[in-house]
Amino acid sequence: MNYLKLSFNLKKITIFVLMLFGGIVTAQTLPQPDPITSPPQIVQEHFEQKFPGVEVVWHLRYRGDYDQQLRYQGKFLMNNKTVLAVYSQIGELMAMAVEIDPTDIPKKARKYMENNYPYNPIVQSAKITQVDKGVTYELGMYLDNSYVIVIFDKKGNFIQLSKG
Repeated sequence: MNYLKLSFNLKKITIFVLMLFGGIVTAQTLPQPDPITSPPQIVQEHFEQKFPGVEVVWHLRYRGDYDQQLRYQGKFLMNNKTVLAVYSQIGELMAMAVEIDPTDIPKKARKYMENNYPYNPIVQSAKITQVDKGVTYELGMYLDNSYVIVIFDKKGNFIQLSKG
């Protein structure tokens, strides 16, 4: 009887050791971090030069008409505001989006919103600076149960309404 009990315990111990060893071996062969959490070194270097000491969360996005342009988006806090910095594969800063207070929206854009959407409060607002297009303001709101973005130029002139 004791022999059966000992044999059963040895089997349990052997299975446990094999599982533990298998877990250690598996942990050593896990793939490297994916590009979403680790952008190329050149992107990291350019980001750290512009925003030293900032903690950032990276996302990988494809842009362009056919999603052929790879972009790295770093999201972080600066002066208690959410900021999104968009970099190309070669480390060029392509655009920045900075969360803004409603009081920082150009007066002309605020007036447009009051006149055209008096019952739709702005739920999100950002100042966008693109290398090739300059500054725009994007105001997010809900319209007919859908999130939409109203885009204005730097002077507050309406450009377009797009689905969010």
